[in-house]
Amino acid sequence: MKVAWFTPLSTHSAVAEYSTHVALALAEHCQIDLWVGDDDRHRSTPLRTFEFHDEPALLHRLAQYDLAVYNIGNYDAFHGAIYEASKWRPGIVILHDRSCHHLFAAHWLGAGEARRYLDRMEALYGHAGRERARAAIEDRQPPIWESDEEALRYPLVEEALVGALGAAVHSGDHAGDLRDRWFGPVGELFLPSYRTAPHNAPARGGDDRTTLLTLGHVNRNKQIDRVLRLLDRDRELAARVRYLVVGPGLEAAYGQELVRYTQEAGLHGVSFLGYQSDEVVDRLLAESDVCVNLRFPPLEGSSASLLRQLEIGKAVLAFDVGGFSEVPDGAIVKVQPGDDDALELALRSLVEDANRRDSVGAAAAAYAGPLTAERYAEAFLDLAETVDSWAPVVRTVDRVADELTLLGARGQLPAVELAGRELETFFGQIDAKPLQRGLGPGDRPALGRFLRRNDVPEVTGHFHPFPMTEVTAEEIALRPGADRYYGAFIEGRLVALSMLRGWNEGFDVPSFGIVVDAAWHGRGIGSMLTDFTLERVPWLGSERVRLTVYKSNDRAYRMYADRGFSEVERAPIERAGERDERIVMVKELT
Repeated sequence: MKVAWFTPLSTHSAVAEYSTHVALALAEHCQIDLWVGDDDRHRSTPLRTFEFHDEPALLHRLAQYDLAVYNIGNYDAFHGAIYEASKWRPGIVILHDRSCHHLFAAHWLGAGEARRYLDRMEALYGHAGRERARAAIEDRQPPIWESDEEALRYPLVEEALVGALGAAVHSGDHAGDLRDRWFGPVGELFLPSYRTAPHNAPARGGDDRTTLLTLGHVNRNKQIDRVLRLLDRDRELAARVRYLVVGPGLEAAYGQELVRYTQEAGLHGVSFLGYQSDEVVDRLLAESDVCVNLRFPPLEGSSASLLRQLEIGKAVLAFDVGGFSEVPDGAIVKVQPGDDDALELALRSLVEDANRRDSVGAAAAAYAGPLTAERYAEAFLDLAETVDSWAPVVRTVDRVADELTLLGARGQLPAVELAGRELETFFGQIDAKPLQRGLGPGDRPALGRFLRRNDVPEVTGHFHPFPMTEVTAEEIALRPGADRYYGAFIEGRLVALSMLRGWNEGFDVPSFGIVVDAAWHGRGIGSMLTDFTLERVPWLGSERVRLTVYKSNDRAYRMYADRGFSEVERAPIERAGERDERIVMVKELT
């Protein structure tokens, strides 16, 4: 598969850092080129790069790719050109923020397209949306993007998905919100961890104060003023800490407000360090004891700074909202937004108890460790399969919507509601049960990911006819011989594999086997694929089928017995140091 990956590549962009690592992991499975839409100082990468912002004619080459992927954030300088490119070739949009209002307002108003801004606000949010945007343009009210609450009320993320075939986000909370706004496949992925740093802090010259660290652009969303007021109120706690605020934005009104408050309150342990290089940030992270990562309301789908702090084993204090709430308890310290007493209690506990900091940090590193770029690439490729299976549905719905728009139809018209009901008749039950079919050469990538994903003890403890590797996937998909392999697919994703083996070795009676994706156990998929596979045995020329099952796998044994399999052999064995029984069963077929 050939993929065009649209991304900023600026050294100042967290999305650029994410893309350089994820794209390299994807390059192990497919051909991937970076399409760059910003003219800032770029990160280095060994991948082939097209700077299409300088040469828009390059976009004609997108026809050569199997898939286009568009990384969309909330900053016009990094993502505006990518948004425009997404209209050339439908693909998957990766949304990094819950609100894209600042992106589109800056993009349209900066180009002198105030009418487009007003029209899209009305199309998406009705008359109230248009009037609120008009009030901002006419300076009767502050701009919407200056208020986090209003930016979330009018997020304009729907605009980023016009014409898209699929979407990806990095938290379950964000995915739920997006599914309420957009029809189409939404992939719930995770931000990967991909950097390393020492867990032990360097010596600090005898300074025994606890170091608190807040990273990122200095804005009201970071709730830094709340921490300052807490330290001002609790001078005993303030004397025990040094609080470092690292990130650009000090020249803005909020940054100046923080500096002024700190000086007037005499909080001598607070330092505003402004923008720092990656090397300095790494050092400050290593030296820190507690990372204060308060975000409210949560504007990002997930937090790159949070993953950075978790992966190096830092104790993190955060509000229990958005993606932060999805980190397991014990791997992060969470408090409810607005509860200043709980915030002070949690911070004091982390300052006073080094053992608690160590315990939380260890749990944080254990949680973030498996969230690798390689695992992310696997999950993304699974999403790409789902999007491909949904493509006819999404294109049909978009075509109907386009025609209704050209006719001037509004959402309140009965005709629009009727069209929606008719489409639901066709697609409302899509993938309500698995699609079952034989596997062939085109299934090799999906099969390889399925096998690697299920190379875990809870699966291989009962299923081990072959190694769960890419080599096996290639043999099954490309060189099956007389043996037969079948798959069950849900939303385009391979979730179960069955087989009739033995004919290649000259046996008259084939051996049946089945394995269901660990994430899909208990949903009846194994039973359905078993029946589907057994129905094909007589047509393939055999009057019997055999299988092997372990006594410890009682659920599988009962399923086979219910389907007419009879025991013909039972022998004691030892597996993983425990006693078990290996049972051979046979079913007569007509």
